[in-house]
Amino acid sequence: MAVFTISVKQASTDVSDKFKWCLDEPSNGAEHEGNLIEKEGIRIKGWLLKKLQNNASLVLLDGYEIFPLELNTKRPDVIEKVALIERDFQQEVLCGFDHTLIPKSSNLAIAIVHNSHFYVIYELSIEGVFKILEGEDKWLYLDNDTNKSVEQFTGKTKLSWAEKKNWADYANTFSTLPLSQAGKSAFLIAPSKEFVVEEHYPFKKSKHTPLDQLTKLVDDSFSLVTPIDALKHFEERTFRVCDTHWSCHGARVATMEVAKKLGLDCAPIENLFKNDIYVERVMAGDLGSKIYPTQRHAEDFLTTFNYNRVVVYDNNLPNFGRAFILDNPDALNEQTLLVFGSSSVYSMFNYLARIFRTVVFFHTAGNIDKELVDKIAPDFLLAQSNARFVVKAPSFDIKISDYIKDKKRRLTHLPDVVHNTEKTSAIVTSLARVLDEMNAK
Repeated sequence: MAVFTISVKQASTDVSDKFKWCLDEPSNGAEHEGNLIEKEGIRIKGWLLKKLQNNASLVLLDGYEIFPLELNTKRPDVIEKVALIERDFQQEVLCGFDHTLIPKSSNLAIAIVHNSHFYVIYELSIEGVFKILEGEDKWLYLDNDTNKSVEQFTGKTKLSWAEKKNWADYANTFSTLPLSQAGKSAFLIAPSKEFVVEEHYPFKKSKHTPLDQLTKLVDDSFSLVTPIDALKHFEERTFRVCDTHWSCHGARVATMEVAKKLGLDCAPIENLFKNDIYVERVMAGDLGSKIYPTQRHAEDFLTTFNYNRVVVYDNNLPNFGRAFILDNPDALNEQTLLVFGSSSVYSMFNYLARIFRTVVFFHTAGNIDKELVDKIAPDFLLAQSNARFVVKAPSFDIKISDYIKDKKRRLTHLPDVVHNTEKTSAIVTSLARVLDEMNAK
């Protein structure tokens, strides 16, 4: 849930000799949930005293609109503490205002209207915890994140010598895996949105981003997939306007690039996907929901297939430590794909699960538990991470069971485990047993 802070700043004005005022609510730094602001509004409460013989009214400036703030509340406390001392000010007890309004913009102002002039006395802004960068045509991008996305794109943040070595070690280990030796593995990097939709991004790309450094660092034996060009030139929009992630079309493109790298016969896969049906829905996304008011845009959604229908095992842990198995008897082949990935790969499962009968997934952002690879013995292996994560190399020195144990220790409520393997194949049953053992530790 997006949380917003309301910043309140008292403006300097030259009518303080004619009026006295105070804003009780909202207070500076007050926190509100974004969806509650849009549904229930915020309370604007305070008071205004006028010097005798001075007529004035209060208004709220909300973007390009003006709303009256009528004095609708009796405030004897104000009369007692202020007006009785300031004898040349009004003594009317009806000097307070108390209104609940749903803001239409993130920047508001409260102003006194006197002699046909506006005198702003308070400036209010609704600010999200996360900074969002707005590009041209209302395209939203990540900003001020811990991975320094902007600095990476502009070349100010680069791979350190230590991380170059870590990447070289990781790539070497990956390349020596039996599946890699057989040409049945791939490492997919989901490019950041600005690498694909550059035309709306307010910064110019450096020729020496961390992703550029990585592609020059590794050789072909690493089976690296960075589908920037394919995403740029696809006939449909491959990234969501208000989200960091690629669209369903982007997921399809990435899936096809992985299929090529794995040496699969792509013709039947393309034939399958080209008959897919999509519907348009308006959505906010992980960026649009973090600004006020919430920004939304129409996006395509796949209706032909949903991988959630073929989930036979899922520990339902959030992010790192998540583990699930997909089993689709109608897939193009009977083979098993093992995936160590991050959030960008989730939308790819709508396509991957129709290629491979069995898909086993661990949320690790490309970190690989080598012991699990040996135990599961998949036909194909896919590791996936995001471009903004490349400043820190993934590792083979991890245990999924440790991720699960750590996540369960920090959660106050453990999610229910989905376990529907009764009517699945013997392979899936044995795989579920492996995941059960890890989840029970």
